[in-house]
Amino acid sequence: MSIKRTSPRSLLVASLLCGVFWPGILLAQTALDIGATLKTQNAVKLRALPPSQKFLFLVTEPGDEIAKMKEGEKIKIQEVKEIAVPFGKDIWVKGKTEKGETGWVYYGEKDKPVNFLDTTKAKE
Repeated sequence: MSIKRTSPRSLLVASLLCGVFWPGILLAQTALDIGATLKTQNAVKLRALPPSQKFLFLVTEPGDEIAKMKEGEKIKIQEVKEIAVPFGKDIWVKGKTEKGETGWVYYGEKDKPVNFLDTTKAKE
């Protein structure tokens, strides 16, 4: 009995075909798209700057606190920054609050938000 192996080319073709028939698979947008709205699940500090990468996993402190967002407040994403840390990446989001304040907030990991409850695409 012989076992037939699937070539990498066959897997690529199958993946592309799935994307053609189910375009949502390849075109699915993440909750961290520019223009998306995030809703806080706890108090979140709005900062002047996110931390910055220095060397390997050395990261500077985030900027000064501009304001505090209360639980349930929303922020509209303007920019997303990933910072390499041991065992993953921290995600910081720049956005504008409902009160008109602009700054950076800590999101968490891409698939594990720490400070945000739910996300919805902004309707514009």
